[in-house]
Amino acid sequence: MESLPLREQSLIARVRRAAPPNAAVLTGIGDDCAVLRVPRRHQLLVTTDFSLENVHFRRDWHSPEVIGRRCLTRGLSDIAAMGGQPLAAFLSLALPRTTPQTWVDRFLKGLLDLARECKVSLAGGDTAQSPAGICADIVVVGSVANGTAILRSGARPGDQI
Repeated sequence: MESLPLREQSLIARVRRAAPPNAAVLTGIGDDCAVLRVPRRHQLLVTTDFSLENVHFRRDWHSPEVIGRRCLTRGLSDIAAMGGQPLAAFLSLALPRTTPQTWVDRFLKGLLDLARECKVSLAGGDTAQSPAGICADIVVVGSVANGTAILRSGARPGDQI
């Protein structure tokens, strides 16, 4: 039997308790904005990626843990492609009213397990009700030493992108 859907404030409280802290996040979930520490002599990297139900995943094909893990992977891979290190992640999650609490818990488990493995904190985000499918938008902030970002504009023909 599926559990009942979570209310927004309950969901935020659950995420706050489950999110791993790290030194880059001075103020995280629960304030108006996150406050991040950027390493000295580094530049900031920011990327965002949507994961849309029935476009990037299907609930009947993928487990919630895999969907959560893939959601964060999309942002982490962009930071890595630029030669950077992730500092923090932000998840905006729009859910149909009928989404069971157990599905959300399992999605967050997949995302947060990867966050722990990569030593990146979930530092905030947003929640909303979706009129249709699930929409997860991940923003990952990272840093790279000044002048060392690997840019696509520097790629040569034949390079893998």
